[in-house]
Amino acid sequence: MVTRKIDLQIRPGGKRHRLRFKQNETGEKALLIRLTDDGAPCLLPAGTPAELCFSRPDKNGFSVPCRIEEDMLAVDIVPNMTECPGKVVCAVLFPLEGEWVCTDEFTVSITKKEVPDNADTTDSA
Repeated sequence: MVTRKIDLQIRPGGKRHRLRFKQNETGEKALLIRLTDDGAPCLLPAGTPAELCFSRPDKNGFSVPCRIEEDMLAVDIVPNMTECPGKVVCAVLFPLEGEWVCTDEFTVSITKKEVPDNADTTDSA
């Protein structure tokens, strides 16, 4: 598993990030997000509920809870996010100053995992 890190604006208008994951790739803390407000760090208080919301190419939407770890949000990549090849549109939703805020969107490209028909898929460990 590779951990990807991005800086994400808390208000629309920032850079549109693009990440890649392989089909069926999962992992704990596989995505780390640093929230910013016009380039300045935006630190969420411990215990603030935050979710990574995403919509897959098949139009199904899901959300995954984020954990606050120091100055970043840690997100586990789950099967619902990576099972459908194509572009997954994501954003983080969290409360700020009494209102729910949705960050800039970012795109995750899910590349199809190619497995040859004659591939040995047994565990050799």
